[in-house]
Amino acid sequence: MKIKSFIIIIFTVLSYTLNAQLISVKSELSGDTIAIGEQLEYTFSVETAESVETDFPVFIDTLTSSIEILDLLSLDTTYIDNNRITTGKYLVTSFEKGENEIQAKAVTFKAGEIKDTAYSLPLVLHVIAPVVDT
Repeated sequence: MKIKSFIIIIFTVLSYTLNAQLISVKSELSGDTIAIGEQLEYTFSVETAESVETDFPVFIDTLTSSIEILDLLSLDTTYIDNNRITTGKYLVTSFEKGENEIQAKAVTFKAGEIKDTAYSLPLVLHVIAPVVDT
């Protein structure tokens, strides 16, 4: 009986800890390797409680010096279970071969008296040059 009570208490504490997260920032590519000039989709999303204020980053023409934004495909905000999810989808390309890193992107947020910055994870896009047959 003591073990059951202990397990229930542990799961209760863990569930409260998981729900206490203020913000989740994600970035992803639709693939990790392209040929020079090929296009792929970059998705950046921020999930918060509705009460949390955020500054969603604005991406204009480049993600990095070697990865260009061709088009904003969509920018959407949805509300699910008292959470706000803002997602931007972009069409991107690169003309520089090699490993191109998309550094972690910052999102500032404010929740009551808490003011901080959350980051996405960095990504790597492999760009390969076409093989020239001579």
